[in-house]
Amino acid sequence: MSRRTLLLSAAQRTFLDEAACKQLAAKETEDGSAGRPLKRRKIGSEDDEWAAILEFTIQCQLVDNSLSSLHSTSAATETSTTETAITFDDPVLSISNPQTDDVLFAFVCGAEDAEVVDKITWYQTLAHKDASISSCLRCLTSTTFRQRQGSIEQAAVSFIIEIRFDNNLLRVSKLSLKDRLSIIESAYEQPRESVTAEQFYADVGTLPKNDENREFEETLQHPSLSCRLFPFQKRAIGWMLRRERYAPSIRPITANSDTRSPEELPPLWETATDLSDRTIYINRYQGFLTLNEAWVFNSFIPRPILGGILAEVRSSSVRFLLQEMGLGKTIEMIDLILINPMPSEVAVDRNGVTESHSLRSSKATIIITPPTICISNSFFWLISLKYRNGKESSLKRLRR
Repeated sequence: MSRRTLLLSAAQRTFLDEAACKQLAAKETEDGSAGRPLKRRKIGSEDDEWAAILEFTIQCQLVDNSLSSLHSTSAATETSTTETAITFDDPVLSISNPQTDDVLFAFVCGAEDAEVVDKITWYQTLAHKDASISSCLRCLTSTTFRQRQGSIEQAAVSFIIEIRFDNNLLRVSKLSLKDRLSIIESAYEQPRESVTAEQFYADVGTLPKNDENREFEETLQHPSLSCRLFPFQKRAIGWMLRRERYAPSIRPITANSDTRSPEELPPLWETATDLSDRTIYINRYQGFLTLNEAWVFNSFIPRPILGGILAEVRSSSVRFLLQEMGLGKTIEMIDLILINPMPSEVAVDRNGVTESHSLRSSKATIIITPPTICISNSFFWLISLKYRNGKESSLKRLRR
């Protein structure tokens, strides 16, 4: 993830309440564990689900460097506060005590500085937009004071963004996908890449191995088919049969059998490390980010895909079916229809629900073709069915 630093010089300082800064620093020193900067604290068990993805550090020089160098031999001590508040009234940045709302110090920001601070205040505004958002987004602010001989010279304001965009998003209605994506992308140095066609087909499913169905190769040629199928055609038919869940002699299709090994991430997911060096799981397209590995793999397991695209294109990383004109796709489809017809006694609607009382049972197969080539395709299918199947077959044309 990302850490960014903003430097503000003493010349930009417009206000400093040194007494209030010392009082707040002294109070936090007495609190023991609060005496360390927030970013250095050990993450407790209650924070296991939160991922720190972005930290802004605003280095504020409270006194002139030339004056600070006069005391360079003096020992410096650091104390820090658990909470401070950031407000920005362009171009003035103010740091205040959240308990009393008293301003501790203020700086005038230049154009580039103002752009960064404006982004910080946007995160704060979003985090307090609705009470439900606190369950998935929170902003933590701490200030570390550096003192020499009882005089405060520097203040480092640390602003940390922690998120958990997982199943708890179901309870959040005021955090849009656009806002989630903006937060996640802010933590990356490079913009996300568009999903390519190759990635899409890799997630749809790759081809089975060439020898996977060799033992059952003869069962992939229906006895009614008069022509002899080539091995590449049988391989395509085996793939299509698995997509139709017809597998009396072929390895059945499962959630992961077509696409990836169990240890691989679901589509569109990637891993990174948060600011505490813990592994986080990110989906930069759907706006998810979580430390919960089990939730990712249980919620985004690819479902078995029924149907597919009869095509075969080979590249360095993926293979999927594509066959050019003249390689026998029509014959393959006829063989598929013969091997795995719809049982005539079963009628189902488009949702797969059996409704024998309202739907007429039929073993017919619908062949959909573009209207521009419907006549020529109908003739070709009729000739192929008659002579390849060895029987008279009916082919009815349905108009839209």
